Amino acid sequence: MVSLDFHKYRRDIARALFAQKDSLLKDPLLTEEWDAFVAAWVAYALSQNGFQNNLPLEELANRLERWAAQDSSWEWQRNLGPLAFYCWLREHMGKPQDASITLRLSETVKRLNEDDKLSLLKDAEEVFLLALGLRNIEEVRATLVAVAMAQMDKGPLKRRVLYVAALREMGENRPVPQMDPQDPGDVIALVWCAERYPGELRRDEEWQRLGN
Repeated sequence: MVSLDFHKYRRDIARALFAQKDSLLKDPLLTEEWDAFVAAWVAYALSQNGFQNNLPLEELANRLERWAAQDSSWEWQRNLGPLAFYCWLREHMGKPQDASITLRLSETVKRLNEDDKLSLLKDAEEVFLLALGLRNIEEVRATLVAVAMAQMDKGPLKRRVLYVAALREMGENRPVPQMDPQDPGDVIALVWCAERYPGELRRDEEWQRLGN
């Protein structure tokens, strides 16, 4: 059995996140190198250290703000999740919401077709970001809840966990899927879920599973 050194693991993760953040900051805006989806998830990870006096997060938030202000940010559906995340990030950093962005996001998301083979709504990571930013807009929230309910019993464990997490962010309490993890991504998803939504999963057991 492998014993996980939590403090070393945390330092290693932090170093990796800072390196990825620096890479995102060096890339010019509106080029193929700038990936708002990656930036949103890196910023989400950095936010776990708090929203105030968090310089790495502030740096990435400023870059996301400049990106979100560009009309070209709306050209790709893959950017809808990051735009919703940007709204959530502004809220938690104590900045006023941009009503034009939330309105445009709401109208765009409501027009998405879940039945399309490549629908954005079948991407659990995108739906989680959408749930964060649009959870308080009732009409679009109802759409996202219906999508997550329909998708949460399909596919790998990681995917199911993310749909359940999206539902919880929108006030719908659904149990964590009862499945054995099949790969490291599944295990990491369970650790994350145990940390973010304490009470259902046993944190020590999930960390031990990761250590193994």
